[in-house]
Amino acid sequence: MEDILFNYFVNYLQARDPEALIPQVKGNGFRIQLIQHNGEPALSVERVLGNKNILPLEVFRLVIRHLLGSPGYRQIIGNAIAFPIGQGNMTPDSVEAFVAMEYYKKNVGDWAFMRGHAIRYILVATGICERANGFLSLRLNNNFQETMQQPAYDEWVERTPPRIHDQLSGGSFVSPNEKHFANTYGNKTLLDIGCGTGHRTFPVWEKMKFSYAGMEKSLQLIDSSRYKKRIVQGDMSAPDFMSKVPDARMIIGIDETVIIDLVVLLGGMMNAFLDESIRANAWQNLAELSKQSSYILLDTLTHFDWYPTDESGRIERLYEFVPPQYFYSKKELERLFETYRLTVIETREEPINHLIRTHFLLKRDA
Repeated sequence: MEDILFNYFVNYLQARDPEALIPQVKGNGFRIQLIQHNGEPALSVERVLGNKNILPLEVFRLVIRHLLGSPGYRQIIGNAIAFPIGQGNMTPDSVEAFVAMEYYKKNVGDWAFMRGHAIRYILVATGICERANGFLSLRLNNNFQETMQQPAYDEWVERTPPRIHDQLSGGSFVSPNEKHFANTYGNKTLLDIGCGTGHRTFPVWEKMKFSYAGMEKSLQLIDSSRYKKRIVQGDMSAPDFMSKVPDARMIIGIDETVIIDLVVLLGGMMNAFLDESIRANAWQNLAELSKQSSYILLDTLTHFDWYPTDESGRIERLYEFVPPQYFYSKKELERLFETYRLTVIETREEPINHLIRTHFLLKRDA
């Protein structure tokens, strides 16, 4: 978990503006900049740290490690102005004290330079910690769990060999439901989102005489595909996803004035987005795709006992060899369909061993 949290923290910093503004409870906030300092990644912190304005990223790893090992995942910050280490609330397990002792090699009785509040505001701004007066506390709500598990899922996708991905997606088996929807609503053109290698579905699309293309996030899966010339690299949850769709249209053989007959997102593709904000991006892109297509077909597992009644979905782990995924409740799907103006045209259930998968055929409201 330490690596997951720290990697999320670093990725968050790298994805933001070079000089990010960190808000404070009082005042106008301060800016941070990701730099290299003495050959190591660090943050240059504006104003609040005076002339000692460099915070190495390893300091944040140290803080994360301590919080994970603390009761309730929280630690007192300590008052480095009022007390030396070991007196008052500058106990050795306070943030100010353990950072000073373990990273800056201070001892009990020494005075520490005050870094704890800057560390707190930065970790709160990046979503790892939550506000708690006088304390630094890890976020433990559902959004935190989703956010932290997303990097682990993405890492699993990249390190799992393509042949295993093919086996997990069903080998060469395309289900009767999938064939039904393709035959009934596909007509001539088809776009396969999250197609992986394409080894499962592409032979069927060719047999059905579709003009088709795929879109896939993982370059590893694309490079290992026999059909890689028909696959465009694109992440359904990324802000630039829609800018990649014209490349897929070119492969299909149509321009932007032509409606795509059927867009498919199969194999639980929409279950891969555990982080709430990433999930929202994916649904927004889906809504944009619905403007360019006659129908959209997606699937999700619906056998959970909470599926009919819960307001929102849950993160579930189905098998030991597959990381957790996000599964929707019926009520959440209904809200999403309404929010993004999608009408359900047809649904079909099918068993997968002891599981139930439901396909939803969607059309954008007129």
